[in-house]
Amino acid sequence: MATALPETSRPLQQTMQDFLKEIAIPAVPSQATGTAVTVTFSATPRKQSPKEWLESTTEALTKLPWEQTNLPDGATPPQTNAAAALLRLLPAVLNDNTPPPSIASTWQGGISAEWHINQIDLEITCQPDGTMEFYFARSESEDETIPPKEEDEGIIGEDLARIKDYAEMLLPK
Repeated sequence: MATALPETSRPLQQTMQDFLKEIAIPAVPSQATGTAVTVTFSATPRKQSPKEWLESTTEALTKLPWEQTNLPDGATPPQTNAAAALLRLLPAVLNDNTPPPSIASTWQGGISAEWHINQIDLEITCQPDGTMEFYFARSESEDETIPPKEEDEGIIGEDLARIKDYAEMLLPK
């Protein structure tokens, strides 16, 4: 049985519910926990339902440490505007069959979505101030001591083509 999020998380819950209504996926809010939760996925591609990444992402967002009391000293709780930005950005750059990302809060109150699959690293971080950043690396080996064959990073602007191209590389072959 689903439980309501803490009162301070209601704006995020509403943002997610509104977004999920828009794309016709039912929202299932869950109780926030005291630790950051990372959604993991197998490095072996598997068949999944369309937009499974969205369901996993919204579930992981509800489990982030939204209360200051659940964080180490000096850390800022994730901000709802960072979660909303991530929920707006991901559908614009991901394919229905993109594997689900790992989700974590940043020390500064942002939210990060990360994929580390098929020798590809793609990280998208939405900061509380609205800045969206990315990091991409493609390696020829899983050995982390060998530098990546290709690397790119920067601020995500209005041109999302580069991010879409990187996300396409995550799809099962």
